[in-house]
Amino acid sequence: MFMAIFHNTLGLYLTPDAIIPFWILGHCSLFTLVKIAPLHPNFSTYVKVHMRRRFEATLGKYLSDPAGFGDVMRTHGAVVSGSSALNIMLGTSSWSSKDLDIYVRKGETVSITTFLLRDGYTCHCPRFREPLQLLEPLVGYLSMLEDQHVRRILQFRKQTSNGTVLTIDIIESNTFSAISPITEFHCTAVMNYISGDAILCMYPILTGQGVAIMQDRHAKDRDTWIEKYTSRGFRVMESVAELRRPCGSACPTAVRTLGDPESLYLNFDQAESTTSPFPGTQDASDFGWPIVHWTLGQSRFVYGRLCPNPLCLRDTHDPLTIIWPEPFACITRDSSL
Repeated sequence: MFMAIFHNTLGLYLTPDAIIPFWILGHCSLFTLVKIAPLHPNFSTYVKVHMRRRFEATLGKYLSDPAGFGDVMRTHGAVVSGSSALNIMLGTSSWSSKDLDIYVRKGETVSITTFLLRDGYTCHCPRFREPLQLLEPLVGYLSMLEDQHVRRILQFRKQTSNGTVLTIDIIESNTFSAISPITEFHCTAVMNYISGDAILCMYPILTGQGVAIMQDRHAKDRDTWIEKYTSRGFRVMESVAELRRPCGSACPTAVRTLGDPESLYLNFDQAESTTSPFPGTQDASDFGWPIVHWTLGQSRFVYGRLCPNPLCLRDTHDPLTIIWPEPFACITRDSSL
C-alpha cells in the first residue's frame, strides 16, 4: 500500500537506495511513522532524523539554541511533555501549544533555569504546593491527592521583537524522576514525554486513534480541558466502559510500568543509544533505573477495584492489587500486562 502510494503520486520506485521526501514525513504522525519504518532498511533512519528535527523545530520556537538546550535536558534528565509533546507526536498544523512544559527531577532546576535566564527569559511567581496538601495522605484516608508528584512550578516569559510573549513552565518533580508527574495527567492523550534522546507515548493505541480516557472525572478544570482536546480532534471518554472493546493497557486494574511493551518508544539516535532507555529517571538501585508504576486513576486509593468495562479481558476483580500513592509502596500480585 505504502509503496503504491509512492509510485502513483511521486513516480518513485523503492530501490535499495529508496528515499522518503521529508515533506511527506511532515504530514505523518509518529504512529504512522513507526509503521512505515520497518518497510525498508533506510526508513528507520529517516523516521528518527525527522522526529529529532521536529522536536528541535519546536524548541527553536522558544529558544535561540535548541541543540544546546537539548544537551542540558539530556544531562539533567529533563523532558518535554504536555500539549507540545502531543503536537510533535501528531505532527499536526491545525493547532499549536501556547507554551512549553518542561519537567525536571527533584533538585535539578538550576541548570535549566540558568539557561532560560541567559536566553532572555524572566521568572514569574513560583508556585509551591500548599503545606496542608502535604498532610493529605496522613489525614482521614482522603480519596485524592492532587499533583502529589509536583514540588513546584516555575514560569518563565520572554517578549520577542514582534511583541509575541513566549512562555515556558518548569515543573519540578517531588521525586527523583521527572516522569512521575506525567502519570498523574488528566487524560491519556497527554501522557507522553520527549527527552533529549527519545520520545515515549504511554498509551499509543488510544492516542493514535484520537481517543482520550479521563484520569479524574471530578477535576476542577474538567470542562475546560475536555473542550480543549475535543477541539483538537480527540474523543474524550469518562471511562474505559465507553470503549466498546477490551480496554487493554488502559484497564484501571492494569499496573503499568515505564517502558513496558504497551508503550511506544522511539530513540532519536541512528545507532543504539547507551543512555537510559527511560530518560528522566535517576539511578537509585542495584537494578539500574527505578521503576515508575501507575494505573489510570491512581490518585485514588485502590483495593480490589472493579474494571467497569464489560469486555475487559483481564481479571475484572483483583483483590490482591493495592496501589498506594507515593511515598507509599506499589504492591501487585502480577504486574505483567
